[in-house]
Amino acid sequence: MNEEIDREGATTSKLLKEQAKPAVIIQEASRFKGKIEGLIQQSKSYDSNREKVVENLAAIIKQIDEIIREQQENEKRPSEIIGKMSEELEAIETNFTKTKEHLKELNPEKATFGEGIKKLINALKFQHEILMRKLAILDDLAGVDEDARAKRKLLVGKVSSMLDEIDRLLRESHEALEKQQRKKEEENLECIKFGPDAKVDAVSIYSKRLLARAAKASNNPLIYITSTARDAVSQARAMFNNLERDLAEQRRTYRAPGQAVIDVYEKMKANKASASEIKDAMVRKINELGPSNVSPHCADFNVLNVVDIFIARLSNPNLFKSTIEKYPEVKLLNENKVFHVEIKQP
Repeated sequence: MNEEIDREGATTSKLLKEQAKPAVIIQEASRFKGKIEGLIQQSKSYDSNREKVVENLAAIIKQIDEIIREQQENEKRPSEIIGKMSEELEAIETNFTKTKEHLKELNPEKATFGEGIKKLINALKFQHEILMRKLAILDDLAGVDEDARAKRKLLVGKVSSMLDEIDRLLRESHEALEKQQRKKEEENLECIKFGPDAKVDAVSIYSKRLLARAAKASNNPLIYITSTARDAVSQARAMFNNLERDLAEQRRTYRAPGQAVIDVYEKMKANKASASEIKDAMVRKINELGPSNVSPHCADFNVLNVVDIFIARLSNPNLFKSTIEKYPEVKLLNENKVFHVEIKQP
């Protein structure tokens, strides 16, 4: 239906842009209106979304009626048009004043703020559209007599002033809406906490939103992340600490490159090397093999985000696991008392 409406309305839009004769525009707009009225009768037989479709079509007819009325005015004498325009602008100014008052009454702290400001933004856009059409009509009267020209100048000034103020209010309203949305998003992400060794900047907003959604869906008020992206040094340190605690589990955890790093640990441990010496040797081996080959923690975090979530801090770990594993971009491993979660970036 949308394609049909766009197709049928294209001629009217073209005539308006070309500033065709009012009679021609009125004829085409009337034809378009008849088509929309036919679609309304047709849509009344729909089983679903009937009221919404009819409402949208009625809104289009309202705009067509406005176009027809304006073009009919264009056929009148300029002085009559200017006199009528003055009255209409007073009505528009009254509505605009009410819109500004409603904007002032909106409270960003209330849950209804977002929906309220969206409605007012739409109202401002509609008023802006009407004023632009009025301005176009006034532009067409540029060659009228001196008395009408003076009145036209005043009206152009009033329209231009209102347009400037609407532009400012639209900009401020969008900024207020974005601020509220950012605040809401930050509140939604408050369940995610990072440990001292975790790089916060290595976790994208995309991944944070995904983790927060999974936390909410699985009734987990806290997601405590102990580790994220690592370089060779931090990877060696993490492996060393885990090897000191449970060597056998690390053998079960790592693939061949990681096994080679563990070999270095075992060999130097057997030779009574110090912890510092062992970690330095592990760093060299990790760099030799390529850090990302040893662990996904060392991968490019612009491509793959990796987080370790401390299982003991989850209220419902099993439900969290089953929930987040439903996301196709997620891979989860249960190792070293954490959920090792890999999230492919879009």
